[in-house]
Amino acid sequence: MKYSKFFLGEFIGSCFLVMIIVGSGIMAENLTDDTGIMLLANTIATGAGLFVLITVFSDVSGAHFNPFVSLAMFLTKKLKGNLLPTYISAQILGCLLGVALANFFFEHQIFELSTKSRDGIHIFTSEIVATFGLILIIFGSLKKGSVVVASCVAFYITAGYWFTSSTSFANPAVAIARTFTESLGGKIPFGTPNREWNEDDVLAAVTNEQYQDDSLLLNYTSEYIERGVLEDTSGYDNVGMCMNDYRVEYDEQTIEPIKQNRKFTLIRGKQNKAF
Repeated sequence: MKYSKFFLGEFIGSCFLVMIIVGSGIMAENLTDDTGIMLLANTIATGAGLFVLITVFSDVSGAHFNPFVSLAMFLTKKLKGNLLPTYISAQILGCLLGVALANFFFEHQIFELSTKSRDGIHIFTSEIVATFGLILIIFGSLKKGSVVVASCVAFYITAGYWFTSSTSFANPAVAIARTFTESLGGKIPFGTPNREWNEDDVLAAVTNEQYQDDSLLLNYTSEYIERGVLEDTSGYDNVGMCMNDYRVEYDEQTIEPIKQNRKFTLIRGKQNKAF
C-alpha cells in the first residue's frame, strides 16, 4: 500500500501509452494501404498521447513509463532505490495489459506473437541513440516544469519515428509489449531493408495462414513485388490477372504452395532464381 500511488501511476500510464501506440497502428492499417500514412497516423497519435499522459501523471509518479528513465532517475538520486522495482514492474505489466487491450479492441488475438523481425547493428545503434536522446531531453527540460517536459518528450518521440530506422522504441517495456501484436505497432515485415532474404523467407510470407484470403494474398504479393523483393516473371502485367492461378494448399504438417502458370524470382538474397 505504501507504494501503490507510484505503482498505479506507472501501470495505468504505461497501459494507455501502449494502447495508443498499438491501437492507432491497427486503426491505420485498417484505413489505408499507404505505409507512409500509416506511420504518420501512428506518430501523431503517439506524440499526442505522450503529451497528455506525462502531463496527467507527472504529479502522481513522475510519468516515467520507461525502465531506462526510471534507472536514470535512480542513478541521479531522483528516485529511491527501493522504488525502482516497483516502477519497472508496473511499467512492464502496464505495457502488457495495454497491448492485450489494443489487440482485443480490434478483434485480434489478445496476445499474438509478432512475426515481424527487427534486427541488425544499425537497429541496435539507432535504439542506443534514440534512448540517449530521450534521457538527454528529459533531464534538459526537467527544471522547466511538467508541461515543458511533456512537450519536449512528445515532440522528440514524434521526430524519432522518422529519423531512426527503428522508429525510436527507446523503451524496453514498450518493446517487450510490442512483440505481442501482429500489426504496425509490432515490427516491420521482413525485418530491415538490408536483410538477405532466401526463398523460404519469401514463401513463408506469401503463404502464411493469415493470408489465405485471395485479396490479402494479392496485397502482400503485390507489396513484395513493389519493394523489389520479388519479380513477377510469368508474363502478367497485373498481379490480379493471375490470382486464380495461384493457390496455397495446407496439410497437417507442411505448407505446400501450388504455383500454376506463375513464377516469382527473388531479387535480393542468398539465392537468385525462379521458384
